Amino acid sequence: MMLLCMNGMTQCLDRTDDDYRYHLRDISIEGASNVNTFAFWYENPLQNNSSGEDEGCYPEKDTCMVDFNIQVNLFKGSNPVMRNDFLTLLKASEYPEIIVGIEKNTFDCIATGVYTDKMAMVITLAGTKKAVHADYSAYTGKDNRIIVSGQTKFLLTDFKLNPPEKALGLVRVQNEVFIKFDIIISSAGIDSNQALN
Repeated sequence: MMLLCMNGMTQCLDRTDDDYRYHLRDISIEGASNVNTFAFWYENPLQNNSSGEDEGCYPEKDTCMVDFNIQVNLFKGSNPVMRNDFLTLLKASEYPEIIVGIEKNTFDCIATGVYTDKMAMVITLAGTKKAVHADYSAYTGKDNRIIVSGQTKFLLTDFKLNPPEKALGLVRVQNEVFIKFDIIISSAGIDSNQALN
């Protein structure tokens, strides 16, 4: 959190918490071993009762966060054995959620057409919290929904996770992992079942 505060923030138009809803549409985690690549994905379609993600405001001035809570066991993969290894690596039984926190002010800026070079976020993975930055782009879709597409990377060891090895060390997962995501920003009054395109 301190890293976010030290980086400074762009101030945008003041808005109430009810002006926008934020929805994590999908996220993928990609990586490689010395013999192949792998990907796991989480899809979160909009629902009728979608009310936006959890927001938490902290005592420090202007540090309201939009938290996206992602159930680890809802990630899918093309190979069931690799998916089980993925759940074991992320300690899913002990830490069932990945939490991605992004400053609400960042979304307010994007909604008003002001963009920063990088999107600051705090990821909590397997019980370890770390600040990272993501590259992103944004465009306006149907019904004035804004789709924010971003990507970032980190090292497994940043989250105190040891890259796994298989077959007596012949197959080794690389330490670097990539995350890609799409987040939808919409006005509170928009019906969440309306088409995005």
